[in-house]
Amino acid sequence: MFRLAGFRRNRNKSMKKFLITIGIVVILLVAAGAVLFSLRSRSLADEDWSARAQAAAQLCQPTTQPEIARPFGLSMVSAYEPASWPYLEELGIKDVRTDLHWHLIEPKPNQYHWNDVDALLRGFGQRQINLYGVINIIPNWAKSWDQVFNQLKTFTTAMAERYKPEGVFPQQERCDHCAIQYWEVFNESNFPGHGWLGRGVKAEVFVDEYVMALATVNQALHALDPQAVIILTGLSNTGLSATEFLERVYQLGAKNCFDIIAYHPYGQIDQLSAVKLQFEAVVKKYNDQKPIWFNEFGENRDQDKIYSFKKVLGQRAELAGFFWYNLRDYYQPTDDGFGLLNHDFSPKPVYAEFKKLLAK
Repeated sequence: MFRLAGFRRNRNKSMKKFLITIGIVVILLVAAGAVLFSLRSRSLADEDWSARAQAAAQLCQPTTQPEIARPFGLSMVSAYEPASWPYLEELGIKDVRTDLHWHLIEPKPNQYHWNDVDALLRGFGQRQINLYGVINIIPNWAKSWDQVFNQLKTFTTAMAERYKPEGVFPQQERCDHCAIQYWEVFNESNFPGHGWLGRGVKAEVFVDEYVMALATVNQALHALDPQAVIILTGLSNTGLSATEFLERVYQLGAKNCFDIIAYHPYGQIDQLSAVKLQFEAVVKKYNDQKPIWFNEFGENRDQDKIYSFKKVLGQRAELAGFFWYNLRDYYQPTDDGFGLLNHDFSPKPVYAEFKKLLAK
């Protein structure tokens, strides 16, 4: 009887804890949904958003950087993991693209957590690796588009003050490679859910807002570092047509807001020249000249990795910029086999093949 009564008390306590947990989860989901809904909605008519985007774009300035780099490196999820760095050295990689997670660096408005980016740049600086940073993921405390743009300006200014070549951190570390010179403005904005807004959002509805974000970053960066180089969102080959997105950006007058066009040519390794010509046609239409980078591409089967990487190496001299994805599998057990390493950082057989190819 005593045991039964105790069991009932414990069960009641467990049930209360369970209900409290469910309640907290529901509150968090509702809050997140409210934020997502607020960024899916507009307080102005479409033509007013376009006018705002055009006005913002008029204030952009291109980089004064005299020569744009021609990087050949890795696009990485695990860049912040020190266990990755010896492999980068071994492969001879000098260029790495990775996220600068806005929502993690600034978890609350105007409160910055620099430790992870500091450690990454310190580790890269010791190995003379260049970081190509992607400003990515709007924090969920941003409740409206106006708050996004205002805080994005503040965030970008703080990042530039700290990480520009003559910024606080490189000066403190006395390290030339502990700086960020190349900044990408969100990831795959033509295919929401991978760094720009959430899954299911229609990309074509929010090109105006993207241009406003792009212009905001341009103006904040160039106010402090005129030689900062700005990369247009790495365009996906899924979602809104990449060339259609690019055309809309030009139509809004954002020609001076970015210096490099980036594209992710998954499944198109045999059509890189044709893809490049499609982008060049849009660029020429608006009397512009910009390099076109393929800054994220990979394969999830080892035999395809070798084939595609050989194709890339054969065209290396013709590529303005190329980043292979990924060094390490993202999940364990893996359902993403894009890495040259397993999730536990053990090398796959294909890693040795890549090492040989890169050494030639």
